[in-house]
Amino acid sequence: AGFEHAVPPGLGGHWTHLGLVPSGQATQLMRQGDLLLTFMPPGEKEPSGTVTLKAYFYLRTGKPILYVGESGSTGDLLSQFPGTYRLARDEWPRVGDWLQSHEAELRLVDRPGVERYNLGQIAARMSELIFRVVNRPAGQAGTCQERE
Repeated sequence: AGFEHAVPPGLGGHWTHLGLVPSGQATQLMRQGDLLLTFMPPGEKEPSGTVTLKAYFYLRTGKPILYVGESGSTGDLLSQFPGTYRLARDEWPRVGDWLQSHEAELRLVDRPGVERYNLGQIAARMSELIFRVVNRPAGQAGTCQERE
């Protein structure tokens, strides 16, 4: 019973799960979406040290991103960019309600995609983020925006 096949309540007609698609097609499809949803799979420790590859692809699109999962590196990375939001994994059943209550706000998001940054800027930003995460005090959680 993975998240990837569970349609959040209230999203029946607004949800598209495509399964595995070639990377070129996935990039095109991401750019067509109104909002991109990513989640940290069950089994990750909290805070998670994993940054999903999908997070980088999502950031390139300039679309709003909703991250569902544990606090940690993916959430920390996404929090560095406007137009990203976080819900804890146990809030999965209310994703539909959250999206409906934030619909107007999400339509106004004008987040630059990372393709607008040059490679040197991205590398410098990632280096700074990694340094901050590695050197933050033990037990300090990430700072991904939480919206209610």
